[in-house]
Amino acid sequence: MNKLKENLSLIFGIPLVAFGLWLSLFDNENLRVVPYSIVLSLIILLSSQFYFKKRVAWYLYLVLPFVLYIFLQIIFRSSPLLQLKEFEWTHPDWQRGSDVQLVSLELDAHRGSRRINSTYGILIYQYQFDGQIYSTEQRDVARQYTLWMSDDASDLYQLTESKIQQSFQQGQNIVLINSKDPSQSIFFYSQDIVDIRGSWISEFLVIFQVLLGLGVFAVIGIGAKRIINPHNTIQTWSKPKRYLFIAIFFIITWSVLFAGWILLMYIKNAP
Repeated sequence: MNKLKENLSLIFGIPLVAFGLWLSLFDNENLRVVPYSIVLSLIILLSSQFYFKKRVAWYLYLVLPFVLYIFLQIIFRSSPLLQLKEFEWTHPDWQRGSDVQLVSLELDAHRGSRRINSTYGILIYQYQFDGQIYSTEQRDVARQYTLWMSDDASDLYQLTESKIQQSFQQGQNIVLINSKDPSQSIFFYSQDIVDIRGSWISEFLVIFQVLLGLGVFAVIGIGAKRIINPHNTIQTWSKPKRYLFIAIFFIITWSVLFAGWILLMYIKNAP
């Protein structure tokens, strides 16, 4: 019976994990990065084996392409200009369109387990090619990730909308058109070198902020202990007195933190 449960867990668990990885790392991403990461990992592993005369562990052939894939996706996603140039290099027959106009714009979001991870635009645009007017719908335009712990969904929606609107108002967008089938096109909202919010690195920066905040709290706690209780005299108090002191200390601490949070939100949303 236990063996059957183990086999069933493997049969149903592995596809679910694979599907979760696909949604998290591959869905709506540039899948041309997959062969880039595989080729680059083979070059690194074979060259290291050739020059350093060391046998490469077999599992590195599986792990390194995955690590390089994440690294390359971060680089590509954080640079709209690099995304544009990469597409032009890999699609030499595609040409730039003219007279690009926004027809309609909707905003949507990628949701995690508890919050919105990123927002993006779904737009319909029209363009001219060889004297003909075409229109196309494109999803996942100007994706914006959470960068600061104080960001909320409305901030991300506003960022995505403003970047798309500015791309039309300031003429920053580029539309590449398949010369063999002009009804096929792809929209690039920006030619900026760097857009940190458009990359997974924003998620890592949020995690870093959380860890940094925990570290600051730990340092403050250690410092407060040395100031308030340098000789461990509190340990000699009776239990009711100790518990009362701890309750008062936490109430004051959380009141200060809450007031600081309110001040931060006021400064952030101030006109």
